[in-house]
This record gives sequence, structure tokens and C-alpha cells, in this order.
Amino acid sequence: AAIPPVREGDRRTAQKVTIRKDRTKPPAPHTDASLLYLMEHAGQNIEDEALRETMKDSGLGTPATRAAIIERLSQVGYITRKGKTLRATDKGTRLISVVPAQIASPEMTGKWEKALSGMAKEKDPKALAALETRFRQSIERYVRFLVDAARTSEKEVEFEKEPYRGGKGKRSSVTSLAKPCPLCGQGTVTANQKAFGCSRWREGCRFTVWRDCLEKAGGPNLTVAMMKTLLAGKEVNTERGRILWQNNKAVFQPVDPLKAPPRKPLRVGGTPSGKKPPSSAKQKPPAPQMYDDVPPPEEPPY
Repeated sequence: AAIPPVREGDRRTAQKVTIRKDRTKPPAPHTDASLLYLMEHAGQNIEDEALRETMKDSGLGTPATRAAIIERLSQVGYITRKGKTLRATDKGTRLISVVPAQIASPEMTGKWEKALSGMAKEKDPKALAALETRFRQSIERYVRFLVDAARTSEKEVEFEKEPYRGGKGKRSSVTSLAKPCPLCGQGTVTANQKAFGCSRWREGCRFTVWRDCLEKAGGPNLTVAMMKTLLAGKEVNTERGRILWQNNKAVFQPVDPLKAPPRKPLRVGGTPSGKKPPSSAKQKPPAPQMYDDVPPPEEPPY
């Protein structure tokens, strides 16, 4: 019904009043899909409208590395999986409570990604050189700030010593696929229990494809036979769908995407890259900010 015209001071009689008792619900825990989406659209929940618009095209990581970043957080114990949801562990929560706020926020990383994207798109050599200089100077100022913050901060949280994961135990066996590395072209593709790599990794080749890289997209674990087929330029057909090799990346396409919510194929390969502080804590100077379109000051702002 339309709201009747009223003026200040008018009196109206309420015909019905209902009281409902409810509780505020916390945000739903993240899943792999929701976290990947937020990493791609970093900054959309920032309250500052101007900053949110600036970071509209920013993102954390790349389509090829975002899933690997989440997996790494799980491997080192900062998050844990509970069904399809991701939960922060006590170790992860304690880490966020002691690091500078700038590291715990996606804003800084989003700004850096935006600056890197701007340099990648710049065609003018002189303009590109200027952007690169600004970016390097900003990184240098920020590193100095972080080192100073770590040196002067009070030790408020202690982490339990974890056992060394490497040790002198039995190393996983490495098998050669007798196929040239598609990234460097000089080494050969090798395989161990967890991933496929390049025999020239010591020389700097970073070709890596994890065996379980297609799991989040609903695909199977990659076998040596599958990898050989992909490197030969052929597709692999499975009961779940087909696996293709595109731009040095494994791409999984479900057999019947109409039965599941549409999603982009998961591409893998290349480099796999809280609590508020107590009010009594010593106030730290603000971290230097990095904008891709603003030259850095002559001296660090701290």
C-alpha cells in the first residue's frame, strides 16, 4: 500500500504492531568458490567509495595462482576445511592479530596488482619507466616500514614450535616423462607423488602442475598417463568430463555443465605462489601507501 502523505506533527493510529525476537547472524563461512570470487574482485566491500572505485579492476593473484594460494594457506595450517567451508584456525587468527593492519587487508595487495596491471598495459617506454620507478620506490618504502614495525613491536603472541617438515626421511621418487618442458623448452617434465615439474627447476624453471589441481573444479587427479597425453597435444576424456591442455595449463570441462551451476574452468600451472590489537598497544605510524598514478614523496611518510 502507498504511504499516505504526512507532515511533521501529524498523529496517526497504528492498526497493528508486531514484535519479533531474532538474533544477528554472523556472515556465512567462505567456500573455495566464494573466496576465489572475492580474490578476483578485491576491494568490493571497502566502505570508502572513492577507494572502492579505484580498486574496481584490482585482484589478488591471477586465475592460475588463486586456487594454489588457498591450498597453501591450508597446508601451513592457517585455514582448515570443514565440509565445503573454509575456517580460520587458531594459528591463522593469532597471525592476523600481530601483523600490521596493512598486511591483513587486501587493499595494499590490490593496489599493487593494479599497478602491475597498469605497467603491463603501458606501451610508451618513457611512461613505463616512470611507473616502474614509482613502483620500486613504493615497495622500498613499504619494506622499510614493515621491518621497522617488526623490530619495534612488542611480542604479544607466541607460536608453538612446529616440527621440521623436511627431515631426513625418504624422499618421494621422481619419474621422467621423457617429454620436453613446455615452459622453458630445455628440461624434461618430471613427476613425483604430488606434482609434475621440470628437471631444470634448480636452474630457475618454475613449471609446476599439481596432481590434484583439477579437484576444485570437479576433475580427477592427474596421472602420468594423463599428463603424457596432454603434453602430446591430445585431450583426456574421463567420466567426469574432459581435460585439455591450453597455454601450458590443464583445463577441466565438466561432462554435463547444465546439471551444475555454471563456473569457469579452473586453470592451473605456472608458479603456485582478526583480532584488533589492545587499546593500550603503542600506536604505530601509518604505512606508506602505493598508488599507481601518484608519484611517491621524496621521503617516507613515517
